[in-house]
Amino acid sequence: MRLPISLRTLIVALSLLAIPISWAQIPAQLLDEGWLFHAGDLESVADAQTPATFAGEPVHMPHDWAAAGPFDPEEHGGTGKLPWKGIGWYRTELDIPAEAEGQRVYLDFDGAMAFPVIYLNGEEVGSWDYGYTPFRIDITDHVKAGESNVLAVKLDTQKWSSRWYPGAGLYRKVTLVFDQQIHFANWGVGVSTDGDELLGLPAENAILSIEVENHTDAETALVIETEILDPAGKTVATETLEASALSDATTHLGMELHVANPELWDVDSPKLYAAKVKLLDSEGELLDEYETNFGFRTFAFTADDGFHLNGRRVQLKGVNLHSDLGPLGMAFNYHAQKRQLEIMMEMGVNAIRTSHNPPAKELLELCDELGLVVWDEVFDKWGWTAGRDDLTPPLMPFAHRQIENTLKRDRNHPSVVIWSIGNEVQGGDAGDGITPERTAMLAGFARTIDAHRPIAMACHIPPLTNGENFASLDLAGWNYARRYARFRSVWPEKPIVYSESASAFSTRGYYDPELATRKSDYGKPYEISSYDVTAAYWSDVPDKEFELMENDSYVAGEFVWTGFDYIGEPTPYDAQSRSSYFGIVDLCGFLKDRFFIYRSHWREDVDTTHILPHWNWEGREGKNVPVFVYTNGDSAELFLNGESLGMRRKGERPERGPNLAASATATASSGESAALAIDSELSTAWIAGEEDQPSLTIDLGQLHPISTIQLETNGKEHFYAYVIETSKNGKKWKQIVEKGTEDLEEWQGVTRILHQVEAEGRYLRISFAENLGESETGLSDVKVFSNPTTNDYYDVTYDYRLRWDEVTYQPGELKAVSYKDGEVIGEATVETTGKPVALRLTPEKTEVAADGQEFVYVTAEAVDSKGRAYPLADNEITFSVSGAGEFQATGNGDSYSFVSFSSPVRKLFYGKAQLIVRPLAGNGGTITITAEAEGLESATIEVLAK
Repeated sequence: MRLPISLRTLIVALSLLAIPISWAQIPAQLLDEGWLFHAGDLESVADAQTPATFAGEPVHMPHDWAAAGPFDPEEHGGTGKLPWKGIGWYRTELDIPAEAEGQRVYLDFDGAMAFPVIYLNGEEVGSWDYGYTPFRIDITDHVKAGESNVLAVKLDTQKWSSRWYPGAGLYRKVTLVFDQQIHFANWGVGVSTDGDELLGLPAENAILSIEVENHTDAETALVIETEILDPAGKTVATETLEASALSDATTHLGMELHVANPELWDVDSPKLYAAKVKLLDSEGELLDEYETNFGFRTFAFTADDGFHLNGRRVQLKGVNLHSDLGPLGMAFNYHAQKRQLEIMMEMGVNAIRTSHNPPAKELLELCDELGLVVWDEVFDKWGWTAGRDDLTPPLMPFAHRQIENTLKRDRNHPSVVIWSIGNEVQGGDAGDGITPERTAMLAGFARTIDAHRPIAMACHIPPLTNGENFASLDLAGWNYARRYARFRSVWPEKPIVYSESASAFSTRGYYDPELATRKSDYGKPYEISSYDVTAAYWSDVPDKEFELMENDSYVAGEFVWTGFDYIGEPTPYDAQSRSSYFGIVDLCGFLKDRFFIYRSHWREDVDTTHILPHWNWEGREGKNVPVFVYTNGDSAELFLNGESLGMRRKGERPERGPNLAASATATASSGESAALAIDSELSTAWIAGEEDQPSLTIDLGQLHPISTIQLETNGKEHFYAYVIETSKNGKKWKQIVEKGTEDLEEWQGVTRILHQVEAEGRYLRISFAENLGESETGLSDVKVFSNPTTNDYYDVTYDYRLRWDEVTYQPGELKAVSYKDGEVIGEATVETTGKPVALRLTPEKTEVAADGQEFVYVTAEAVDSKGRAYPLADNEITFSVSGAGEFQATGNGDSYSFVSFSSPVRKLFYGKAQLIVRPLAGNGGTITITAEAEGLESATIEVLAK
C-alpha cells in the first residue's frame, strides 16, 4: 500500500538538504507526481486550465520530452538527432492547504530546458532564461489557499543553441516551498571553513554567512541559533546571535563557530559535518530552520606543485561529464548518476568537471559523500551556447544572476574546489568573447558570492595569453595538446589545470587489426577501433597525457574528455552518428578497453590485467592480429594455446634504424633555411618562397634503400598536394609518392604523415603542387628510414601498455600473465568461442527499492554452448517486463544506431545490449524480465523490488 501524499511529501521534505524547512508550517512538497505533458504549443494559456482542454499524457518527473525519440537520421548529429527543438507544456494541480494563507509560497526549479514561462491559475508568475541553472519563483500573491491551483509551465527550446544534446523539458526537480513572512533566503546560509593550506593552518572554524528575508513592513528582532554536528551526528559546537531583520528587505548576517580538531573531508575519507540553523523571533517562536552539510578541509592550487589537499599534493585524475544519463536522456535520476560516478571511481577517478554547465545539485551531494573534488562550471562560451544566441540579454546582468544562483546553491559543498566562469570562449567582441574587462567582470562578481575558492575558466587559444585577458583569474584551465605551456611562460605565478585532455576515440568491442599509422586514421565509418591509438585531430591518445602529467608536475592534473560517451557531438562523424566516441565508458556504462589503461595507471591499490582484442577471428587464420595488455605491472608474458609469445616490459620502445635525413644535406628551390626541415626540431621549419611549385631536395650522401618517409608539414597536411621522387644521381628521377588534398576543415587533420614505400636512391625530392590552407608551404621535419618504421608518435604507448604488434592468429586461448618486480600479479584470458545458442541476462542488482526511482540495469548477451559470451553477436532481442516494474529504455552503445531508446527491441552490439527497468512505486514485489531472439534460447530473470 502506498503512503498518503501528505506523509510522502513530509518524508521528502525531511530528506532534502539545503532546503529551508519551516517546522511550524507546511513541509516542502516534491512535485514528482500528477504531471501531464503536451507536445507542441497551446492556442492559449487557458487551454492548460482543465484536463478537457489540455491534451497531455502522464509522465514521470523529472522528464525529458525528446529522449524517447524518434531519431532523425537526416539531422546533424551534433545535438543527437533527437526532437529536442520545439515547444512543450507541463501541467499539474497544486493542493495548497488553507494553512498557507498568510505564508510565503515558492516554486523551486532545479533546471528547465529551456526558457520556461510559469503560469499559476492562468496567470504568468515568472520566467527564466538559462536551462542549466536553478531558480525560484515567488507565487505568494497568486496562490489560492485552501483550493486546488493549476500550475502550467511552457518551455521553448527553439532559440536555444547547443554543441551537444541539451534535452528538453522539466528535466530536474520541481519543489513547492512554504515559509513564514520572515525566513531564510533561498540558499541563504553559506558555510565556509577557514585555514590556510600553504601556511599549514588547520580549518577549525565554521564561518556562516546568513541572509534573512523580511517580507513585513516592520523591523523585527530575531535570534539565530546554530549547532554543528560531527559525522557521527554529535553536537560539537553551538552559537547564538541576536539581530534585527530590516523591514521589507534582506538582512545579511554572520556567525563563526569553533570546532577543535575536526575530522577532515578528503578524497580518501569524505567526512561531512552538518550545520543546523534556527531562526526565531524575540519570543522564541521558530520561524525557519535550515540544515546543510559541509566539510572541514584546506586546499590550494599552486603554480609550481599542483593541487594540495589537507597538507599533501593530490594529483587530479579527473574526467569531464556531460549531464545526460545515456538512454535516459537528460531526465535526472539520483541512482543513475551515482552509478556513473561509482564506475568512474572504480577506474581511479578522484575529480569531476561539470562540463560545461551547472550540474544537478544531487551530483555535488554524491561527490561530497564519495570523496570526489569538483570543477563547477557555469557556462560554455558566453554567447550562443549560453542561451544568448542573439547576445541578449546583456552579458552582465545575465551572467550575474546565473553565477549568483550557481555559487549560492553550490557553495557549501566541500567537493567543489573551482568555480569556472566559462569554457572555450572565443577572443574579442564576437559572441561576447574574452576581453580583460569581461573576464574581470565575471570573475569579480563570482568573488562577491564566494571568495574562498579560485575562479577559473577553461581556455583553448594560446595567443589570448598575451595581454591581460586572464589576469583576473586565480588559475587557468587549458584544453588539449599542452597548450598550457605558453600560459606557463607568460604567467608563471598562476596555477594550471589540464581541463580537457585526451579526446581519444573508440567503439566498444570493435577492433581493426590493421593498426592506425597515425592518430587521425579512423578506419571504416562509423566505428573506431578499440586499440586506443586514435584521437581527435586536436588532441592525443591517453599515454601522451600520462607522460605530460608526469613531466609537468606543476600542472594540478587532468580532466579527460570524457568519462562517459554522451548524446551528441559524435566527432569525427558529426553529421552521421548521434552520440560521441570520446567516452572511456560507452553510453550504456559498458566498459571500453580504455577504462583499463586508465585504471592501470591511476590505481595503485588494485592490480589490473586486461587483454585485447577478443579472439574470434574466423577467416583470419595465419594472419596478424595485434594484442595489447593493460596492467599496473611492469611486464607481462603472452601465451597462445600454451605457447609463450614472449615477455614485454614497459619502457621497451621499438627499435628503429637511423634517420637517414639526420646526416643529410638539404637544398630548396626557394625560401631560406632548407636545413631546418631535417634538424628534427618541430619548432623550426623550412618555409618555401612565392613560386608556384616549390621543392625541397635532400641528399642522403650515398645510395640507400628507402622504406619509410615521415613528413611534418607547416600546416595541416590535408591542405597540401605534393609528389615525392627519388634519384640515384640527382638527374634522373622516379616518382614514388603522389599525394592530393583532402576536403577537411581547418580545425581537422594533422600535420604528420607517413609514406611506406619500396625505393632506392641517394636523393629525395618533395615538390609541392598545391596549398589550400592558410599556413605557408614548407616542412618542419623530414625523416627517412631504410627499414619499415612506425610513427614515433606512438613510442610513448610502449611506456604505459604492453604491445605484441605481430601475433599470428590461430583459434584457441590467448592468455596474459602480468608481473610486478618479478612477482605474478594477475592474468587475463580471451578465448575463441562457439556460435551463440542462448541469451543471458545479468542484472547489476538483484534487489532495488520499490520507489519508482532506483532503476534496474540489465545486460543482455548471447552465449555459446559453454556459456561464453560471443563478442561479435548482433542478434535482435525483444525485451519484456512484468510484475512490479515497467520498461524504461534500452541501449547498446552503438553511436550510429537510430533505434529509439524507448524501443523494447534492440540489437546486440558487439555482444551486448542494455535494458533499463523502472520499479513501480509502492509495495514492491517481483520484477520479471525476459529476453527473446530468433534462433536463440530465451532468458528470464527476476529482480526483487522492496
